[in-house]
Amino acid sequence: MKMDLVFVIDVTRSMQPYWDAVVKRVNSLVSQIEAMHRYAQDNVRVGFVGYRDFKDKPQFEVLPLQAAQGGSIAAASLEWLGRVRCEGGDDFAEDVHGALEKAGSAEMGWGNGTSTRTVVLITDAPGHGERLRRGLESIRIRDDHPNHDSDGSELKRLLRHLREKVQVQKLLFLHAGAKYKGHTLTRPMADQFVEDCGDPAFVKQADWEGEAMMVESVVTTVIESFSRSMVSGVKAGGTKAERPYTIDPAKPDWDKLKAVKVKSLTCHDVNTATFSLLGLIEMIKKGNHLRTRGKELHDEACIKIAPNPFAMGSTRLAYYAQYYPFGEGGGEEGRDVVVKEFISRAKGANSAMETQTVATILAHQFNAAAKDAGLNLPEVRYAECDMLCVPQVDNPKLLRFLMVEPLLVGVMRKWNNNAGIVYAPDPQLHLQAFSHWTYEVTDKKLMVVDVQGFKMPAEGSAAPRILLVDPAIHCVGTDYFTSTNCGGEGGAGFDLFLESHRNPKTHYCGKACKAVRDKFKAFRKKQHEEAEQAERTRRAFSCLRVVPDRASPGGTASTSPLVDKKLGQLKPALKAHEECSKLLAGRALPVPGALFQAIEDCLKHRLMAPERVAELHRRRVEGNIGRHDWFDSMGNLTRVN
Repeated sequence: MKMDLVFVIDVTRSMQPYWDAVVKRVNSLVSQIEAMHRYAQDNVRVGFVGYRDFKDKPQFEVLPLQAAQGGSIAAASLEWLGRVRCEGGDDFAEDVHGALEKAGSAEMGWGNGTSTRTVVLITDAPGHGERLRRGLESIRIRDDHPNHDSDGSELKRLLRHLREKVQVQKLLFLHAGAKYKGHTLTRPMADQFVEDCGDPAFVKQADWEGEAMMVESVVTTVIESFSRSMVSGVKAGGTKAERPYTIDPAKPDWDKLKAVKVKSLTCHDVNTATFSLLGLIEMIKKGNHLRTRGKELHDEACIKIAPNPFAMGSTRLAYYAQYYPFGEGGGEEGRDVVVKEFISRAKGANSAMETQTVATILAHQFNAAAKDAGLNLPEVRYAECDMLCVPQVDNPKLLRFLMVEPLLVGVMRKWNNNAGIVYAPDPQLHLQAFSHWTYEVTDKKLMVVDVQGFKMPAEGSAAPRILLVDPAIHCVGTDYFTSTNCGGEGGAGFDLFLESHRNPKTHYCGKACKAVRDKFKAFRKKQHEEAEQAERTRRAFSCLRVVPDRASPGGTASTSPLVDKKLGQLKPALKAHEECSKLLAGRALPVPGALFQAIEDCLKHRLMAPERVAELHRRRVEGNIGRHDWFDSMGNLTRVN
């Protein structure tokens, strides 16, 4: 499969530094793209369209797509690039329409073969016509052709030709040049591209922040193009967005938004201590799914959701939100969260939540397996995620089902995707090992991919932590894990990952990966036995639950005075762990299963006053006494510390 990359660059006089940077880095780009996937090796082609304005001679500088070999484009092509000079430009606006026409023409040599196709547009000036300068009316921008394409029909035709006929998967718009009076002068034009192209996911925007950032933006966009071209159900031209929306990266004024009542908060009924890997395999074999359960919800719980999404992925929109678990007047400030909604109304949140839950379980078990194998690997951890049901603001009779997770701050990165592409500049080999391990430990029934998330700010001298979000899972069962599942019908998704992962040129499948996989059967057996023991323990505790008092309607009584006493000791300890969990999860910190460590972590990160720490330790000790007495009386159970 060819991987075609065409640069469309404004080559008027102010753009010389940007042109030079692209020429300087083009071979580095090719090398990184080739390193992403086995299919990319010696299959990368690069082309260029340099454009000026109507009166400039020459108006265009065109280098058709040229094949790269061994990580470099041909010497003759480099010589051609070196001869191009950025000059000309009369008024401020340039002929962007003409540049797009050239990029989509047969002159570029796109051909008819299967390929991943990406266009990168770099400019510091808008195109002709007032449509491309909306919102900049207060700034005097000279445009000798202000009525050019006044109805937008030409721009729509050009963008849709690229997307639908040429079958370009992604267009990256890089904003060059300094801001003027706080405005990025090309932003309105890029926003118009998003509106006119027919698929907002087709256009991606980024600000130019140096050569290294340019390389990173281009590489990640090529990754996204490859994913869109390979994923089943997503054709080369993109997918039709059924839900209308406008991307707005700014946070809203929360004081001006109306809160809506939360009708339900749901998660999967899964306990990582009692959930067996062998049980997961059986679940897939039998076609079963995880059960859901409602979480405890205050009567006044409500949420404010931004009217427009701040970002979008291939299937979902992401909105800023503020969650009030005890109501707006509940004495607690709104918690910053992100809610995610499927672009297509036909999609449901249940499958996405199941994907996140299974990925979370497997990450938990991978960490244990790595420790069992004597490996000191960074922890693989997913952010907590639940499903929220709220009425629509404009029509309360209609409901919205949203995924809700903490608002994370840090650098977002995708380390591998569901089409086998790996982020070569920073592959994070333990995350690649995690994907491979999930495939082996589930007897090749599923594989966690789309491993992406945030590098959280480091504390002191510690390395940055990674918190993962939005996984995809390939599975042999085609009705599992959303439309990004490419594991059924031949298992193309599995093959794509393994081809890239085992590539001898990249060494992604290294010693750590092999070490944790070599012992997966022994670990799985041990984990199954521990899960069974934990389940027996859980059932023993459930036998001692409080039951209704038949002699007193509406009243309750326990099975015995001993149980009453022990429940009084255990419940405060359970509440203490819940309190610590909320504090730690709110700061995207790991939540230990042991109450002692959870309390100490809250103290370490200054989330709790020393007086409160002492009180929770007192509850912990009482809880341990109660648990110890119960287990002693039952004889056949092992005490849980």
